[in-house]
Amino acid sequence: MINNQIRKHIIFTTTHEDIINKMIDTIPGVNSFSEAVRYAVLSMADMTNQQQQINEMKRKLNSISKNTDILVEMVAGGFHKLDVKAIGRHEESYVYQDALKHTEHDIQIATTKKAGKQPYRQSTSSIFR
Repeated sequence: MINNQIRKHIIFTTTHEDIINKMIDTIPGVNSFSEAVRYAVLSMADMTNQQQQINEMKRKLNSISKNTDILVEMVAGGFHKLDVKAIGRHEESYVYQDALKHTEHDIQIATTKKAGKQPYRQSTSSIFR
C-alpha cells in the first residue's frame, strides 16, 4: 500500500465517534475509523476546489441573468410600439443601450445596502402605454 504511513494518536469525543460511525454506516467504501478519518480529511481538501467552481458558476449565472434582464427590458420597452423593423447590431441600438442602462441600474440597486434610499425608477414599459 503506502510506504510512508504516519501514525498519530487521536482522541475522539462521543460526538466525534457518533459522526464517524454514521460515516461508516452511510458512505460506501468507508469501513473503518481510519478510512472515515481519511475520507473526512480528503473531503475538506476538495471543498476549496468546489468553492472555486461554485464561485465560477455564480459569475456565469449572474452574467446570464443580466443578459436575460436586458432582453426582458428591451421587450418591455416596446420594440413593436417603437416601430422597430430590423436592427443590425443590437449593441448599437438605442433601445439596447437604454435597456442596458436600466438593467445595470437595477443590478446596482439590488447589490447595495442603500437600496431602500434609492428613488423608484418608473418602468419603460409604462412610458409607452
